[in-house]
Amino acid sequence: MKSTFPPSLISVRITFAAAALAATFSLGQATASAEDLDGDGITNRVDPDVDGDGILNGKDRNVDGGVCLKGSLKGKFVGDTLRNDSSREKDIDGDFLSDDSKKEKDIDGDGRLDSSDDDIDGDGRGNGSDDDCDGDGKGRAKDDDDDGDGSDDSSDSDDDNDKFSDDDENEVELPLTASPDAPARSRVRAKVKLSPNGKIELEFDARNLTAGDYDVVVDGQILGTLSMITEKDRTEGEVHFETNPNKEDELPLPFNPFGLPVLIVKSGVTYFSGIVPTPSDIFTGSGDDNGGGERFVSQLTKGSGLSSEAEGSVEIQVGNKGVTGLEVEVEAIPAGAYDCTVDGTKRGIVSVIVVKGKLKGKLRYEVVPDGNGELLLDFDVGGKSIVISQGATTFFSGSAPSV
Repeated sequence: MKSTFPPSLISVRITFAAAALAATFSLGQATASAEDLDGDGITNRVDPDVDGDGILNGKDRNVDGGVCLKGSLKGKFVGDTLRNDSSREKDIDGDFLSDDSKKEKDIDGDGRLDSSDDDIDGDGRGNGSDDDCDGDGKGRAKDDDDDGDGSDDSSDSDDDNDKFSDDDENEVELPLTASPDAPARSRVRAKVKLSPNGKIELEFDARNLTAGDYDVVVDGQILGTLSMITEKDRTEGEVHFETNPNKEDELPLPFNPFGLPVLIVKSGVTYFSGIVPTPSDIFTGSGDDNGGGERFVSQLTKGSGLSSEAEGSVEIQVGNKGVTGLEVEVEAIPAGAYDCTVDGTKRGIVSVIVVKGKLKGKLRYEVVPDGNGELLLDFDVGGKSIVISQGATTFFSGSAPSV
C-alpha cells in the first residue's frame, strides 16, 4: 500500500522511533552500569571498593560516591555525593538493597555481616559511640531499629550492636549549658557509657560553634581538643575518649569522669559548661564492704509545684560493720544538675538526664568505691536529713532510714 504521509512526516516518525529506541538502550546501559558503579567488572554487592576511589567500603564515608582511580572511568566522579550518615542515603553500598531492608545484612558493603561489624555504616565511628550506627539518618532517640538488623529495639537485646547486652551496659547523655558567648543555635552534648567490663567512654558532640579548635576541660584538666569543622550550612564536631582506646578516633581517658565539672573553652573563653553525667544504674559488687548487705528504703517528700510523677527516694545498705552504701534517686524533674545535701553538708551532684525516655538521676556512695562512679561514703548517714535542691529551690527533702 502506498503511504499517504508526506516524506517529511515519515522522516520525523522514523527519527522519533530511533530516538525512543536509543533512549531505551541508553537506560538499559545506565542500569547495568549502576550495578557496577566503578566499571571494574565487579558488581557493587561484592566489590570491596564500590566507587573505585581507593578507599575500602568499611572505611569510606561515602561508599557509593567518589572519583575513580583506575579503569575506563579514571578521574571521573561516579555515584552520589551523600555521606553514609546522611538521612537521604537509603542504600549506602549501592547494592540495590535498602539499608533498612531485612535482607540487607551488610549495610556498608565491607564484607562483614552487620551482626559482627564494629562500624555498621562505615562512617568511621564505632557502633557504641555512634548515635546513628546504621546510617539511616535517625538518632537512637527516634530510631526503632538502632543497628539496622531488622529487629525492633524492643525485642533486640543489643540495640547498638556493640557486643554488650542492653541490660548490662549503661549509657546516658546530658546537654551542657551555653554561656552568653556561645553562638545562637549552638549546642554541646556530653555522653558517657559504662560497660560491664569497667570500660568508660566519654563523648562530646557539638553543633554550630564557630569553626576551630576548643579545649575539653574536665575537673580542671585538658583532656583533648574538640575540632569544629564546617559541613554545608553548619559546623559539626565531636571528640571521643575511652579508658582503653583501641581505635584511631579515640583519645585516652585517664580517670573516672562521672559527676566532674566540664568546660568547653577556646582562647580563654568558656562557651559551654556542665557536669559529666553519671550512669543511672552503676554496676556494683555484692561484697559486704562494697555496698552490700540488707537494704532499707525511705521516700523523700517532693517540693511544691512538681508533677504527680515526680519521685525521690533514699536507700542505705547495712552490713555486719554498719552502713556500707547510700543511694539517692530522683525521677520526673527537669534535666540538669542538683545538689545533694546530707545532714546540712553538700555531698555531691545528682545529674538528671533522659534514660529510656524518662528523666532520672542517681547518686551512689560506698564505703569501698569500686571505681564505677561511686563516691566515698565517709560520713554518717543513718537517720540524717537528705535534701535535693537547685539554687534556692528544694525539690526533695526527707531523711535516710535509721539503723
